[in-house]
Amino acid sequence: MKASQLIYTSWKNGDSPNKGYMVYSKSQDISDSEVDDIKKVMKYVPPLSLSPTPTKEEITADFPYNFAYFKLNSGRVCISLATYLGKDYSNRYGNYLIYALVLDEEDLDQYPVEFFGESFMKNSMTDEELNASSPVPPLPVIDIEEVGNIVTDDVVIEFVNDHQKEVEYFISAVLESRKENVPFYLNDTRENIILWIAIIQKLFSVSVAKHIYFSSYVYEPSRLVEKGLNGSPIEIDLLGVRSDNDEFDYATNTNNSNQIIMDCVNHITTKDIKTLDIARDLTEDYSLGMDTIYEFGDFLDAVGYSKFDYNLVYLYSLFKLNKYKKLNYNQIELKPILEFAYNNINDEQNTENARNVLNLIKDNIETINLDDVNILIKYLYKYAGYMAYSLHSIFFDLISRLIEEKGIESANELVNQIKSELPVSFDEIKTYFVSPEEQDREKVYLKDNPNINLNIWFSRFILNEFVIDGTVENEVSELLDICLQNLAQEENAIDCLEQILKLCKNDVKLESYIINTVYQFANNKSDFATRLGDWLSSSDNDHAQSILNTLMLNGSTMQLAVNIESQYIQKASNKSEAFWDFYDNHKEYFGKGKDLDLSNILDAYLNGDITDKDALEILHKIDISFLVKYSRINDILSTFESEDVNALLSIDTDDLYKMGDIIQTAKIGETFPKIYIVAISKNTLDLVKHNEDFGKLIIRFPDYVSLLDKKDYRSYLNEFLARFLGYVSSEKELVALFNKFSSDTYEKYFYKQYTDDLKIIKKVSEARWMDLLVYTCLAIILNEDEVVEKYTPDFNHYLKKLKPEEFSKVERKTEVKLPPNIDTKFFERALEKESFTDKVGRFFRR
Repeated sequence: MKASQLIYTSWKNGDSPNKGYMVYSKSQDISDSEVDDIKKVMKYVPPLSLSPTPTKEEITADFPYNFAYFKLNSGRVCISLATYLGKDYSNRYGNYLIYALVLDEEDLDQYPVEFFGESFMKNSMTDEELNASSPVPPLPVIDIEEVGNIVTDDVVIEFVNDHQKEVEYFISAVLESRKENVPFYLNDTRENIILWIAIIQKLFSVSVAKHIYFSSYVYEPSRLVEKGLNGSPIEIDLLGVRSDNDEFDYATNTNNSNQIIMDCVNHITTKDIKTLDIARDLTEDYSLGMDTIYEFGDFLDAVGYSKFDYNLVYLYSLFKLNKYKKLNYNQIELKPILEFAYNNINDEQNTENARNVLNLIKDNIETINLDDVNILIKYLYKYAGYMAYSLHSIFFDLISRLIEEKGIESANELVNQIKSELPVSFDEIKTYFVSPEEQDREKVYLKDNPNINLNIWFSRFILNEFVIDGTVENEVSELLDICLQNLAQEENAIDCLEQILKLCKNDVKLESYIINTVYQFANNKSDFATRLGDWLSSSDNDHAQSILNTLMLNGSTMQLAVNIESQYIQKASNKSEAFWDFYDNHKEYFGKGKDLDLSNILDAYLNGDITDKDALEILHKIDISFLVKYSRINDILSTFESEDVNALLSIDTDDLYKMGDIIQTAKIGETFPKIYIVAISKNTLDLVKHNEDFGKLIIRFPDYVSLLDKKDYRSYLNEFLARFLGYVSSEKELVALFNKFSSDTYEKYFYKQYTDDLKIIKKVSEARWMDLLVYTCLAIILNEDEVVEKYTPDFNHYLKKLKPEEFSKVERKTEVKLPPNIDTKFFERALEKESFTDKVGRFFRR
């Protein structure tokens, strides 16, 4: 194999205007960009922990060398050695020598690590070379015939035998670094680092080893990820990084995802690296003479794989399968192995692999990872189709497992994959499915099987693949009946029946067959009927109307009839006439329909718009039990909420009360406060007239008056306050009334209305007027109530205007009702002259 050469060092006689480090000489075909790449990787900085002024003996004994192999951006590869020399021509320390070989990758036919220590790998300069005149003649292209005299198999085997556990970790960790695409940092003695590199290179074929790039001593690892001359970094997989490096600390990077580490000197490694089969097996094989390693290398060459990546783990599993005809299935990932083989291995090798895989799994169906199934089946049908009978049985066993454990879509995905990619194999699967042996097997499996997904999938599979002219093929019809009967036993299975009906493609004969079969065995016929109604309502089938009429007479399926009827109303030219005709003719049956919901037909009737006439007619005629459940009841009530108080009072009392009951049942009083308050107020007055306790009624009165706007609030007060005051029989009831009728926003209107109502009541009944005055005085004196307290100035002003005898009478009646220990100055303060400030305050309160 031919290699070009380069020597780089600090030299006094070069042509460079800046004396010092320069290319001493090189072969003519090595380009300047290749020189830059080599300098970048091979730059040598002595370790900080070693002597800055070492002797030659110290350099020889202690200083690391950088033996490296990497790919240049030109596409060629470089094997290079950087050696520390100590002093340069000016007696300054820091001089080093780079000797590099540049080869075409295809010409490299030996393990790169085996170049280490060979006699042609230059590690020093003679005085004659250093004193030579410039320019030095170009270096020749050399022909290398033999390597591996230093790094031999025996040396590597001996090292492995002394480091068994460490080697298992090392191989696993290096392959993990390829999986994660991060560099591997290694610290050990300078000699051992070469042997670690040899272990990983010799584990594989030369073709793979040519893609394992390494550098045995790197002072600044971050420098190697910087952009190269042409914008590309130099890829280095394994980096020798000493623990005395000031850029990287092993101890703090055991969990760092940016690299994987192994510090053999200080026993520090990346945590949680799983030991791989390939690492365990081939570490053992090193100690047995490397026969399996050589065979694995031959296998890699046979399948034509040369990349250094995690796929080597999968390739090793394939190698073991072919070698031993077995795998430890619980310890491997079959999916990536087969995906890799499917996309990268030749047909001849895959045929052998598939036969071995089929033999491996046919007695272990229950242990197969379901994530592996799609690629497994595709792989086996493509490469082991000649073993069809065993394969078809495995196919349906795995279909059942997929459905049970992952769901219908996973099974569909597998079937669709085979149909599209391997159609001939799918036809063979169908032929096998209708065979008596397979049908008997599936009948035993599905008989009384409660798994909904299984029954749905097999029903759909039969309807998709085995229906001719509306008739299910005889071979599979019994199996379809078993699936449909199983579905009928499950209440929630009806949710999926519509999917099955859609497969009938409007075939009335087939639809009727499926409907009758399921309905005959259905436990929850009402749920079934609802689904059937949804389907029939969008169908033009002749039997739809007859089914509707039959279902309308059955309370358990009445909802279905209502839902279907809503479609007819939607299409009617006169929706109102169609709706009321249906409602009036069938309302006597509605009581048989448990939890019947008329929302669908109401929506069809209203068709988005609700007129005042529609709203009032619906409210008047339809039972409250249906209205409470109607989704648009708010829209209906909104037409009345927009009316003023007087207009609401003109509505039929029963309809008004009905609205109040709906609002109370639906708990939407805050949305419709005007309707609710008017209805409750009117109802409360009616109840009091029939001897209900006013005190209890006023306490339960809803707190929604404050939600009215100003106009409605004043109208409401004007209509109801005086009427309610007519039933007050104590100061406590008066306080309750104040709180229920007052509004924080419009409180001045309440106080004014109350005062005005007192005047009106006096004209009608002085006794009632006197009682209210006394109740008001007691409320102010005895109750610490904010609403009452705010009214005190206005009430005092009202009292002052009373005639003296009226004032005295109020005072006497009040004091009689006061507890003995209450000493109040209320009436004295009421007669005090009102200050200017109080007058202004009362003015603005008005």
